[in-house]
Amino acid sequence: MTTFTTHHKLINPPALLKVLRGLERIRTKSEETFIKEIELLKAKNDEDSIERLNFLGALFNEQDYSSQEINELLWLFELEQNPQLIKVINLEPLLVNNFSEYELAPLIKAVAEEVNYKYDTIFIERFEQKVAYLLQDSVHTILAPILFKWESLFPKSLCYIEEELQQGNIQLSDNFVLIPAQSDQTALVKATDIKPISQERFEHYQRTSGDALTKYDILKFEVQCYSDRDWELAVQKLNWFIWVFDFFMTYHNLQATLLPNNTKRSPIKHIFSVKGEHILRHPLNTSNVFPFHKSSDNFSVLTTDPLFSFMLDRYEKEECEIRGKFFNGLHFFSKALREDDDIQNVSMLRICHRSNLQCE
Repeated sequence: MTTFTTHHKLINPPALLKVLRGLERIRTKSEETFIKEIELLKAKNDEDSIERLNFLGALFNEQDYSSQEINELLWLFELEQNPQLIKVINLEPLLVNNFSEYELAPLIKAVAEEVNYKYDTIFIERFEQKVAYLLQDSVHTILAPILFKWESLFPKSLCYIEEELQQGNIQLSDNFVLIPAQSDQTALVKATDIKPISQERFEHYQRTSGDALTKYDILKFEVQCYSDRDWELAVQKLNWFIWVFDFFMTYHNLQATLLPNNTKRSPIKHIFSVKGEHILRHPLNTSNVFPFHKSSDNFSVLTTDPLFSFMLDRYEKEECEIRGKFFNGLHFFSKALREDDDIQNVSMLRICHRSNLQCE
């Protein structure tokens, strides 16, 4: 097997090992023990107990299953459903961001069999190696069309729009790059540094998305996932970008205030995920419209503010605690800013204006 190393490590291996040692007793239970468990579940008669009782009953009604096979199935069921194990997994960003419980269960089972069910250091080492191996080719490049509402009023021939096209890509942070709208597929592939994609698929997605890949600027970033969660993770990361951009755009007074606040009515309905030569289109319910005057000076204000890029890239830091109150704070700030309610919108503007004055 190809060796692949990663800087990611499980944050709390002892917690995982402790739960697995406890679950190991399930794999070696006797049939008599299961019968006693069924009696206890019947006595409880709550929703969870009934669900588990139905599962156990279905197994015991299958005459083709041996007692050992029943043990194995019950153990696998516990790996998928056990609340303590799920809690430990949810504390490990690398695992919860890339695998579902149903994908992790056979993975844990395979490693456990390799180490003869010895849950110690060797299990953690093998488990991390297997996770890293599965993730080595799991990076998806996300192309998210972006519309700055100021430019939507004017034709593409305006000089400042042409100036942005000549300026080239704008590196907003280590994880996010803004790419000016490109004229065709060849120009898009070159500007985004992706592999050539199917002409037929590209034309189909252009027709069904309103030419989104060439009509708008493109925000490029990456997500890593083993399964087909690229859509879910891409939307989450895009939302983070929107929240941070909204805050700093407002804080630095860069809003296009000539326009009404109608960022909810976005013509952009899709984002695109690229892996190798394959491109997929995913629906988008988030508004990618910003009331922002797209100019070199305005982008310079953002990119020279070290906190702007710092905040954008915090989403990728597993050890960062920003996912708590600050995460929620930016979310609700952006939500209020984008509301049609002028009172909420003005309140958000005043908060930033007051903060600016205090910092000067």
